[in-house]
Amino acid sequence: GSIQFERQEFESSLACHTRALRLRESMKPVNSSAIATNLAGIANAYCATHEFEAALKYAERALTIRESIVPLDEVS
Repeated sequence: GSIQFERQEFESSLACHTRALRLRESMKPVNSSAIATNLAGIANAYCATHEFEAALKYAERALTIRESIVPLDEVS
């Protein structure tokens, strides 16, 4: 998804990140960091296509996961 995003192939990027997200969410143990990365990739793709409400939804999910891994007050 990241390569497609860099090439400005936003629909393809969205599809790749969405597939990867589904796979990662189904795996045990859950890799929260990888899920957050895919959620951020989906948010970026939606933002690039001016679908800001969808972008915000995924960005907020990514942020929630990231904060649960490393709280903001612990980031240096």
